[in-house]
Amino acid sequence: EALVEVTVQGGRHPATPGRLVETQPTVGAAFATPLVGREAELARLGAILDELAAGRGQIPVLLGEAGLGKTRLVAEQRRLASGRATWLEGNCFSYGTEIVYGPFIQILRSWIGAEAGEAELSVAAKLRARLGLLPPSVIPAAPLPLARRLSVTP
Repeated sequence: EALVEVTVQGGRHPATPGRLVETQPTVGAAFATPLVGREAELARLGAILDELAAGRGQIPVLLGEAGLGKTRLVAEQRRLASGRATWLEGNCFSYGTEIVYGPFIQILRSWIGAEAGEAELSVAAKLRARLGLLPPSVIPAAPLPLARRLSVTP
């Protein structure tokens, strides 16, 4: 959504800033070609998925320069994991380095179904509802730290 033109210091022409109206999903689009040359990485991610199915969860982290195929690798693993696991995903952005827990907050908000700008009371209610689905042994320790990460009162 376009906003009012502004003059930028050092600029010759006025600039028209925009306001972010909605976000777009980052992964999930189908790829038309098969994944080639990533057998070792897919095998490692497949082993992690097998461990998860056996009750031993892990959090894989993919790091690398832009253009190395991280998004493509994640999309392929997500396709392979379909029906075997609940897929939770977070992303790091080059401009968000001050948000240490950013990807985890993104994962948590997605898991509970919280929307951007949603009221604190609503987010807290969604958190309590989702936590109620977890095994009782996990619930006593979970609400307060998770609520703090979401900046809500449990």
